[in-house]
Amino acid sequence: MFFGCIKEKGLKASLYQSYFNYLMDYLKGKKGSRGTNKLLPLHGFIAKSIKEHLKENLKIDFDVFYLNGKEVEIDGEFSSKRVDIFISMKGNYKIVRETERKVKVYVKNPNLSFIFSVKFITSNYKQNSNNYFENLIGECVNLKLKGFKFGHLLFFKYPLPYFDKEGEITHFEEIEEKDILKYYKLFQNRDKEFSPNLLFLGIYEIVPYYKNEKLEEKGKNIVEIARNLKYALIRRILPPSIKTEVLIEFLSQPFCKFLDELVFLKFI
Repeated sequence: MFFGCIKEKGLKASLYQSYFNYLMDYLKGKKGSRGTNKLLPLHGFIAKSIKEHLKENLKIDFDVFYLNGKEVEIDGEFSSKRVDIFISMKGNYKIVRETERKVKVYVKNPNLSFIFSVKFITSNYKQNSNNYFENLIGECVNLKLKGFKFGHLLFFKYPLPYFDKEGEITHFEEIEEKDILKYYKLFQNRDKEFSPNLLFLGIYEIVPYYKNEKLEEKGKNIVEIARNLKYALIRRILPPSIKTEVLIEFLSQPFCKFLDELVFLKFI
């Protein structure tokens, strides 16, 4: 179902490295689920893939602002926004201010620029699911009204452990159809200001192991998992709870198709 995309192998590798960073941040006491370090490998792979695909298909040079973890700040319609990945044609922007952690960019013509947000959900999803969704809608309005083209990439780890305040797994959360349906409905309105121009959703089973022992079990602590991790199996899946045909098709979109739609978007 997910075969045929030459980028899928690299995407899985970047997800694994991001998951590894997430666990290692816990060992360092950084509470990795919200840390920037978790997403660096994923941001880097996506930014590189987008730049290569645009250059191959449009024969135009685009600059990609990802900058190894530095946040890019641009002005939206209502407020400034720090974005994950910013891509623009050469000569269409200038750097206004740069610090150790942030780059402020002025964009001459937002219509010649792409902005991408990336989210990788690794645990405790249900308590934050509405906030994730509502923040995405607000981000769309702020950026699209300014003239930017906007894409969102959302990755779910499967299974999704729920950690209590002590970092212990109390249960596993199921990704249900209602969790996916709202994103599907939102994307059907992609010509509106409140919906992204492009949307990619992928669910990836990631199973951490120590030798032949599964590390993620009820009662296990995240620090224990991080300390003992030797390797993890990773593959893209469709959870058994997803049964509606349009949602199955929505979740089965290859990453390469997402890149192809980005090229088409340039002309509309």
